[in-house]
Amino acid sequence: GLAVAIEFFILIKPQNLQKNHSVNLDADTIFFQSDRIARINLNVSSCTVKIFSWEENRFEVSVRSNRKQQDKPYALLQDDSIIIQEDEQELSNSDKTEIIINVPMRTNLKEIFAKTTSGKIEYSSKTLPALLQLEAESGNIVVTLQKDFDYDLSYETKTGKIEYPSTLGTSTTNSLNDKAGEKCSIILKTESGNISILSSDSALDENKNSDASTMSI
Repeated sequence: GLAVAIEFFILIKPQNLQKNHSVNLDADTIFFQSDRIARINLNVSSCTVKIFSWEENRFEVSVRSNRKQQDKPYALLQDDSIIIQEDEQELSNSDKTEIIINVPMRTNLKEIFAKTTSGKIEYSSKTLPALLQLEAESGNIVVTLQKDFDYDLSYETKTGKIEYPSTLGTSTTNSLNDKAGEKCSIILKTESGNISILSSDSALDENKNSDASTMSI
């Protein structure tokens, strides 16, 4: 079978970068290099999650947090999946935790599942897995898509708003079309947060909001 090579690299910021009311965020970074990785499964609390693509042929998970080391989210490899989770703990009101995931442009990744309690989730990539499922109880979800992506989109928010740019040219649906193997499936869910679907062009445009229609749910 294929061997799994895992590299560990930890970068610690030596001191605060801001003078007043600064929060020192230590960064822990781990690399996963394996052709067998098919899934990313993330389930955390009040963390900001950002998922990007990059040219390197390995996965990178970076956690920046002012929590104690034992309270920080951590990543591990289980079978063909990268698991990102945290142990139960009582978090302070000053908690600031950010998780950044970089996914190779050329990969066998099939599924990405990310869920937060109150944190924001951002996804911006030049590729899509077969299934992208993002859930945030009270946080916002922002997904940036390429114009040429072929996908089915399902969204659900109880008290939030949906922002969808006309430049993408694909209409949103209230239920997922079951067409396995034909399209990528995108599922976005939040209780009270907003959901924003952006095109790669409008994300770079300062006036992107003027091109988007906003629907209240």
